[in-house]
Amino acid sequence: MTRTGLSPKLASHMPDPFVEVNPDDASKLGLAEDGFARVSTAHGTVVLRVNITAAQVPGRIFPIHWNDETAGRARVGALVHPFTDPHSGQPDSKAVPAALAPVCFAAHGFVLARTRVPLAGDTVFAWTAIEGGYAARFATNEPFAALFESFACRSPAAERASYNDPAKGIFRTALILHERLDAVLFFGRDGEVPPWSSLAEAWRLEWLDGTARRFLLAGRSASAGFDASPTICACFGVKSRAILSAIADGACSTEAVGARLNAGTSCGSCLPELRRMIAAAARAPDNADMDLAA
Repeated sequence: MTRTGLSPKLASHMPDPFVEVNPDDASKLGLAEDGFARVSTAHGTVVLRVNITAAQVPGRIFPIHWNDETAGRARVGALVHPFTDPHSGQPDSKAVPAALAPVCFAAHGFVLARTRVPLAGDTVFAWTAIEGGYAARFATNEPFAALFESFACRSPAAERASYNDPAKGIFRTALILHERLDAVLFFGRDGEVPPWSSLAEAWRLEWLDGTARRFLLAGRSASAGFDASPTICACFGVKSRAILSAIADGACSTEAVGARLNAGTSCGSCLPELRRMIAAAARAPDNADMDLAA
């Protein structure tokens, strides 16, 4: 992450550290896709998002790690025993017994900030580079106030815009400095927080006009045609909405999607996600309920 972690284009494809788990193992352990698992060895513990995939061999896991500067509780090196190759120094990270257990958090959300800062307490987060700053999805057992103060103190002169609904556990705050977004924090229960990409348009603005301010804390773009769906193919900047639209229009293989959109035709790192999207669309009844805003 010392090089690739500074590239918004590369970071848009894989925003979080994760652990790959075979579906049978995930079912036995009670793990959910995009949920969290505590991975423990005799040497340490990390908490990672779960990626359930048949590509992973049963009985084995494959964790992808960030470092302490860019993420919290996600340094996989802490799990590995100290044995190294005497010539290259390469650690023997392929043969370490590990245990997995599901982890639940009280709240989820995201932060956009011009500079990275640690998030407080019992919080799992991962910073990724975006244009003009950084974004982090997080899961936490900390109260909203603790997270907010961890970065609000950096901009005491900033104007604050807030939307808070304590009954529903929804808290949203934006810091505006010199008429430009300096930081944004969305906090809520799982399923009640929009993707941070919905604020990408406002984040890029050098000056927030009245229209942009009205849409800001709603988690929506002021432009009706703005595509806030996640980027799936980093090489060609192809987003989820375009891919789902192509699948709904009959592109039922990765080759067909690639022919229409170029997605998956360069480095190939998005091919597993394309296959997952195609399989999910095939399982949907008559493809009628496909969410093109995903």
